[in-house]
Amino acid sequence: MNFTITLSDIQQALLKTMPALPRKSTIPVLEHLCFTAKDNLLSIIASDQDITIMTKVDVTCEEEGEVLVPGKRFSDIVRALGNSGSLEFKSDEESFNIGIKTSFGKYKMKGIDPNEYLTLPELFKSERPNISFDGAELKVESPEESDAAEGDKEKAPVIYLRKEEACFLAEKTSYAVSMDEYRPAMNGVLFQFRGNYINAVATDSYRLVKASIMPEQQNLPEEMDVIFSARTADLLKKSENDIVISFVVNREKITHARFDVDNTVVVSRVIDEKFPAYEAVIPLNNTLFIRLSKTELISTIKRISIFANQHSHQIILKLSENEIIVAAEDDDTASSGSEAINGTFNGEYREIGFNYKLLEELIQYIDVDDEDRIRFEFSESSKAVLIRADDDSDNLLMILMPSRTK
Repeated sequence: MNFTITLSDIQQALLKTMPALPRKSTIPVLEHLCFTAKDNLLSIIASDQDITIMTKVDVTCEEEGEVLVPGKRFSDIVRALGNSGSLEFKSDEESFNIGIKTSFGKYKMKGIDPNEYLTLPELFKSERPNISFDGAELKVESPEESDAAEGDKEKAPVIYLRKEEACFLAEKTSYAVSMDEYRPAMNGVLFQFRGNYINAVATDSYRLVKASIMPEQQNLPEEMDVIFSARTADLLKKSENDIVISFVVNREKITHARFDVDNTVVVSRVIDEKFPAYEAVIPLNNTLFIRLSKTELISTIKRISIFANQHSHQIILKLSENEIIVAAEDDDTASSGSEAINGTFNGEYREIGFNYKLLEELIQYIDVDDEDRIRFEFSESSKAVLIRADDDSDNLLMILMPSRTK
């Protein structure tokens, strides 16, 4: 193999693929990138078996070939070289020794026989589905969306998301997934496709976030639920362009999702678990409402939290019709702080406690209008609180469990 590529191009290609390269693996071959040079295109593949990423980039190819390249070392040297100039890459097809030449100098490393690499998903062998729109209805002209059994192929839908749509759904939810490995369903983000809208839901049992959109595509599956891993959701929110999503359906179950973004393909396992029935925990018929400024509340929390107990992280909202006070105290260090904040409350005096870390993170993600107002809705101080923008929009709902006060 022998090709030349600009440093800026190889850096961009590595930025796209390296998220799938494991830092350490019990399977050493996975710590390598699979390089394939053909027809003046370089294909780079990285995989940890849960997520596999392939991107293609233009090169000047003198000799076609394939080799497995030490991923971290190659990425480190490319990053250290900067983004001006070019890189010449050579590998021997028998010894798999790799040579790199740049204006700075020459470098060598040991590659591996590409035949030792894992068997790649068949999804990589199909082309990106050709799509077009008839009004708001998506048309798939050549659906080759899965390696499913012949009878299952027609059951695998194709979904088109604008960059902004995918980013909104993933960014507003992925931070709230559970880290508890014994609750795998909650380790990801639930995507619910419902004909003309999509819900994305994440929860760690202390908080729950639901983001909803009505995308440009209006002929979505009528009722399809898929749990994407948190890492997959992170990749979605970083997408630089629109996304075409297709699926592998095997024995009437979705096993993998494929995401096409320009010249990059991401194939990810879906989480094969049943997501909790989250609708049951959304508080309805709330009678108590707190309305206040998002910006003012965040800045108040930053100051008051300095005086909170470092184990409970609790702050308390002291609510009355005439005044809202944000307070915290730490008996262990005899510290306390309180501030009055502008806002309204429609009930009699009561106190409600929150873990300030969870509360602050939630409200950071609320998009507000020029009035900068958010709203807390609840029925009792000990029950779940619904938090949202104070404009009656339902595109982002957040639920937070209060902490017990004294």
